[in-house]
Amino acid sequence: MLLDDGDAASALTAGESALAHLSETAQKDEAFQLALGRAQLKAGNKDKGTATLQALRKSSQTPATLSAASNALADASIDLPEAERTDRATLDKLTEDSNSLTLDGDPTKFKEQSHLIAAAWDSLGWTLFREGKSAEAESYLRASWIAEVNPETSKHLSEVASAQGYKPELDESRKLPLGSANGRNGVAEYRILVRSGKFIDIKPTGDKTIPEAQDLIVGAEYTGLFPAGSQVTLVYLGFINCHSGVCELILEP
Repeated sequence: MLLDDGDAASALTAGESALAHLSETAQKDEAFQLALGRAQLKAGNKDKGTATLQALRKSSQTPATLSAASNALADASIDLPEAERTDRATLDKLTEDSNSLTLDGDPTKFKEQSHLIAAAWDSLGWTLFREGKSAEAESYLRASWIAEVNPETSKHLSEVASAQGYKPELDESRKLPLGSANGRNGVAEYRILVRSGKFIDIKPTGDKTIPEAQDLIVGAEYTGLFPAGSQVTLVYLGFINCHSGVCELILEP
């Protein structure tokens, strides 16, 4: 809480005080180690913060923890090549896990997978930017923002865009044109399975449907939703909206 309030010095004092009272198991808790490492860095104790977060990256198998630790180190421009390797390894594992997704699965699992992948894309994008690879960074950050609205990702993307001399246009990023309505009219919600930037499957979420929705969806351009070369599988929730002679797909974050 103190870190979120911008009081790194007090956060560090609280964290180091806790070390004297926590059990050995509690001291190794990933959330605690992550907060402690961030506090150490932000309070100016670079060596301790680096050691804490690098040790966490080596011991953790949790994608969200790995992404957060890499983000904290990237913010401080510490060991960026290793941060990039860690981020890419995390994404490789998430990509492998995602390829078993089908639309018959648990919607909660879809959301969880999307959150983890969006966080990993954000972490890698921010690391790449700190390494001076702005164009590649933007590809990951934009895909992360489309998959899940997050203030931190928005801040990162804005900074990357500013460094390249323009403002990011995000308002229309989740709206995909589907072409002529051909007599169709109305709105219906669907889950859409996309792999490697290509349409795989579609399923309505309720009783409302759009006639021959799959024919509309299959022709949409999905590659902009993914970083270049990504092989990940995601399930998007979106509305097919047919009106005024045209249809469009509006993705929910």
